[in-house]
Amino acid sequence: MAIFGEKSEEKKRANELRNSIKSLKKRLMDAGMDKTSANKNVKELQEAIEEGARLNSGYQKAYASLERANRTIERLLEGMGLCGEEEIVRNIAQFTRDLHQVTHVCLLREDDADFISTRSYMESISRDSLRQPGALLMLRSELENLRAVFADAMGWQAPEFFALAYYLLHGPKEALGELENEQRNQMIANYLRDNFLLYFYKFCEQAGVKEEVTELIQDYIYGAVILQGP
Repeated sequence: MAIFGEKSEEKKRANELRNSIKSLKKRLMDAGMDKTSANKNVKELQEAIEEGARLNSGYQKAYASLERANRTIERLLEGMGLCGEEEIVRNIAQFTRDLHQVTHVCLLREDDADFISTRSYMESISRDSLRQPGALLMLRSELENLRAVFADAMGWQAPEFFALAYYLLHGPKEALGELENEQRNQMIANYLRDNFLLYFYKFCEQAGVKEEVTELIQDYIYGAVILQGP
């Protein structure tokens, strides 16, 4: 029943967004934007809003998994010398499930070779493997490394998801992987400003809808989720 209710709410919000976009296009044209530009701009606006909402939802889920995995690391490290192999293997099994949920373009990237290698190692752990010489020491080392990586990721500032969505839809995606968190956030904000907002908001101001559009973006992207993380 809850899933049905969530789907109904999503459909309602999607319909409301389409109606808002349709009304916005008319008002922009009334303010002097030609029809071709109006169609192009409101289409890009709607696509970026919808993608921004998906990115934000994915971020919330990934961040929650990151926090849960981090708590598991603490339990494993604290109990390493106190519990048997079977209990460690059970905890690792839950841990690896969470490791498949923590990746996101704004957190740990799915194409991070070191992270993938660590995850594969965790998936290979068994009761027999833990009985090999040095196995527990190696496991502890990997967990401590992951704890440090997770601590960094949980300290990163989340991006403006509308800007990120617009960039992923229109910008060179390969550049994102080369940047630190703050650099990425600044780059996508600049890209959105230079390639969309400077022109689009000029007509929004003429039409008297700039504040309304800003609220539409924020409400749709953030309204359906409870923000988590930094």
